[in-house]
Amino acid sequence: WNLKTFHELTATEIYHILRLRSQVFVVEQQSIQQDIDGKDMNATHLIGIQSSSSSSPPSSPSSSFEIIAYARLFAPGVIYDKEAAIGRIVVSPSCRGQGMGQALVREAMERCGGLYGFGVDIKIGGQTRLRAFYERFGFKQYGEEYLENGTPHIPMICTRSSSPSLPSSSSQ
Repeated sequence: WNLKTFHELTATEIYHILRLRSQVFVVEQQSIQQDIDGKDMNATHLIGIQSSSSSSPPSSPSSSFEIIAYARLFAPGVIYDKEAAIGRIVVSPSCRGQGMGQALVREAMERCGGLYGFGVDIKIGGQTRLRAFYERFGFKQYGEEYLENGTPHIPMICTRSSSPSLPSSSSQ
């Protein structure tokens, strides 16, 4: 896992991030949307990388790598007043069914704790069809369903002081 601010990302990494987000959120989910929403510059980017070349680091222009998982992390005060936020949670279609989604959410929650404090609550706008998935991490719906780019979503919050322990990697 790599964790970078927007200004630490290379042009190649930005390209691969936007390609994965477009592949899933626009093409696969058939949702015509403006994915580049102006929030990337205020986010910390969690990137799961699968390297094809062990001789070059992923940030090297000569390296061959694929971003297989990604999420945006936001400090309290950026999206919500008091809570941290996780958004654009996405796993490459080629890596689904292998526990990568669970690993991504678990890592994103851990990184939020490390960056913003382990007692800080976390909010997400989760796709309604993934409600049970997010509930395994302690998220609970706190508002009404809404449409985001034509896809049903629900606002969810994980209250860190009362959240269950994160599912272990062996429970994938």
